[in-house]
Amino acid sequence: MATEGDDFVGVICRQTTLSPEEAAQKLAEHGGDPVAVIKEFMQVKPAAPRAPTTNPHQMIYREIEQFMESISPVRLPTRTKEDVEVKNTCTSTGAALKNTCTQSTAPPTL
Repeated sequence: MATEGDDFVGVICRQTTLSPEEAAQKLAEHGGDPVAVIKEFMQVKPAAPRAPTTNPHQMIYREIEQFMESISPVRLPTRTKEDVEVKNTCTSTGAALKNTCTQSTAPPTL
């Protein structure tokens, strides 16, 4: 009965010109990863990391937001992570339904 390693050696031999002995050795070098062995044989270079892409709608919104912030005479307070956690704690415990949560940190409405 063939083992998984023997199956991988067969796959490597079919995809490359390596002998079964060489394939087994390379498979051991790469920790049993047949794809890594084949990539090494084909001299595949790792892909360069790409910059995150943004779609046109995100770019337009960002420009409008930056413009509005630059001309705004009043700065609205920004919410911190702690503010959001306090609000989430109040709603998750049901305190918001009973009006017993006194630490509501909702942003001011205009």
